[in-house]
Amino acid sequence: MWERRITYHFDSNIDDTAALADLLSSLGIVSRPLALGPGYERLLEVEPGCLLIDCDIVGIDYDALFAVVASRRAELPVVVMATESSLAAVIMAMRRGACDFIPRPLTQQILADSLTRVFDRLRGDRLVHDQQRAARARVDSLTDREQEVLWGLVAGEPNKVLAYQLGVSIRTIEMHRSNMMAKLGVHSLAAAVRIAFTSGRSLEAPGIAVDGDDKHRKTAGAGSACRMADG
Repeated sequence: MWERRITYHFDSNIDDTAALADLLSSLGIVSRPLALGPGYERLLEVEPGCLLIDCDIVGIDYDALFAVVASRRAELPVVVMATESSLAAVIMAMRRGACDFIPRPLTQQILADSLTRVFDRLRGDRLVHDQQRAARARVDSLTDREQEVLWGLVAGEPNKVLAYQLGVSIRTIEMHRSNMMAKLGVHSLAAAVRIAFTSGRSLEAPGIAVDGDDKHRKTAGAGSACRMADG
C-alpha cells in the first residue's frame, strides 16, 4: 500500500483534470480525482498519498479541509498549486499545514521534484511507524514485572538496586530479566534498550520512582548502559 505513489486532487474542469492526470502518469504516479464539494471526511478513508490542492479553484473550504487532513498529516501530506494571483490562498494553506508549494503553470520537473520529496518522506514515516508498532507489541507482551525490570535496566540500575526497589530477590530479577530478553527476542541489553526507546512508551515503570534530578540521572544511565552493552 505504501509503495504505490498516489495523489488526490479536486476536479476543477475536465481539461485541467485530464492534463494533471497525464502529467502525473508520466511520472509513474497514480492520479485519483475527487469531486469538489462538502464532506471532506471522505479523505479519512483513502489510502496514504499526497493531496494536491489547486488554490486557483474557487469553492474550497480550507478551514474544513485542513481540520480533516490534520488527523492524517503523516499519511496525507498536502501540496498546494497556484498562480501568482492566488498567493493569498497559498499562504493560508501553508499556515494550516501544507508542506510544499508548486507554482503554476506546472512543469514536469518541478512537479517531480516536489512529489519525490513528499513520497520519500512518506516511506520514511512508514518505516518509523512500523518499527515503533513492532517495538510496542514486544514491550506490551511483557508482564508488568518484566516491564518494571526493563525500564529499570534502561534507567541504568543494576540487578541489586532493582531487587531492593521492587522488594524481590536478585534471583527473581535475573529470572524476569531472562524472560524479558527472550520475549523481546534480543541477546543484549543494548538491543533491549533500543526496543524500549523505539516503542515510545513511558520511561517510568510502575514501582520505580523517577523524578527531578533522579530522572535526569537515570536517563543518562540508560545511555551508559547502552554503551557498555555495545562494548
